[in-house]
Amino acid sequence: MFASSGTYGICYLYSGELYPTVVRNIGLGSNSTWARVSAILAPYVALLGMYRREYPLLIFGVLAISAGIAALFLPETKDQELPETLEDGENFGKKQRFWTLLPQKPPIDNNKCSRAEHINQQ
Repeated sequence: MFASSGTYGICYLYSGELYPTVVRNIGLGSNSTWARVSAILAPYVALLGMYRREYPLLIFGVLAISAGIAALFLPETKDQELPETLEDGENFGKKQRFWTLLPQKPPIDNNKCSRAEHINQQ
């Protein structure tokens, strides 16, 4: 319950950053609509458990995993200028790749020697 409440709030925050300013209200409205539709359909999916116990678990699990995988491909918005026009929105995050979002190791500087090497040189 805590996670679903958290994702509901994050959806509004993050989608507000993704949509360009000129269509932000339409984008947030459509996100809210689909959230309400899914909340309406959830009890009916749960009722599928009367036929087979695995159906609700399978449907909810597949949807949750596919949504998580799809969210991995959304662009990073931290320290980015938010899109203002539709053209900015189309180009937003195009240069970002999935692998660039993972934590990177700092490059090794071969010019610097370790303290032990410095002591041995003296």
